[in-house]
Amino acid sequence: MESLNIYFYTILILLNIVTLQLINFLSKKYSLYDLPNERKLHVKPISYLGGTLFFLSNFTYIAYFKTLFFESHFLIYNLSHIFSLIFISSFIFLTGLLDDKVDLDPLKKTIILLIFISSAVLIDSELLISSLSFELIEKEFNLKNFSIFFTILCIYIFINAANMFDGADLQLGLYFFVLIIYLYFKSNYLNIFAPIIIPLIIFLIANFKNFCFMGNNGSHCLSYILSIFIIKFYNIGLLSSVEEVVIIMLIPGLDLIRLFIKRVLNNKKFFESDLDHIHHILGRRLNKYLVQLIILLLIIIPVIISEISGFYIIGIVFGILSYFMLLRKI
Repeated sequence: MESLNIYFYTILILLNIVTLQLINFLSKKYSLYDLPNERKLHVKPISYLGGTLFFLSNFTYIAYFKTLFFESHFLIYNLSHIFSLIFISSFIFLTGLLDDKVDLDPLKKTIILLIFISSAVLIDSELLISSLSFELIEKEFNLKNFSIFFTILCIYIFINAANMFDGADLQLGLYFFVLIIYLYFKSNYLNIFAPIIIPLIIFLIANFKNFCFMGNNGSHCLSYILSIFIIKFYNIGLLSSVEEVVIIMLIPGLDLIRLFIKRVLNNKKFFESDLDHIHHILGRRLNKYLVQLIILLLIIIPVIISEISGFYIIGIVFGILSYFMLLRKI
């Protein structure tokens, strides 16, 4: 089994190296570049096909199905799991790719995403959030008939929060990296994260060298996949409470909520782009590497505080205060 894992990792690495060449070829042939403008930080056209790395690697999960190469895993145990994990993420990737190319109307894209997410939730019953367990009040609430709607809403919000958090080199990739490492230490499922972590590392290197961006295709696809992991880990108790889920989504979530409230108060459309994201605000006074270091610390420190103290609510409060104090000082 150990030697098989080495072969599997090697194949994944080679697949992603080949995918980089494919990204380069397709970008040049079909002009699939993100062009600089007044609200973007880059100064030259850069490919937005970074999500292709995750899209193609995602299909390697089929190797886990029905003990073909690995022991069956609870995340990929039947056809409904394959459908929700691989096929729906593929459709979401293609939706993001189309959005990157033609800039889909926000309402149309929302409807498309909700149809795909709803299909996954309705077919894969293990993706359903049936109850909410709160650490602070030590109570669990059964969602009953509200569970389907709540699950769909959670996945959709996380996809949008991740997409809005993507706007500077390395930012979303580093957030996903921290999130995956956290889930790995909670589960010890190294093999199951290999089809994500290997392309993510390769993407971070390519993104650092301005070879490609993640694009909406990558942020939508990967945030959807990770939302599946988070929900299923929560359902089996690997994530113990709502507060623990909140702490690993805190900073993208706070940025989403702040922008939503500010745009509503200013009578602006929620999906209208602006220069008020956290990386834009910090970037007005700091260089881009320091900005990403600060955001990375904002993500990690509340999690560390939560784990050390044993209370996730402490980390949440610290993270919220740190986030708004930082924005106020800048």
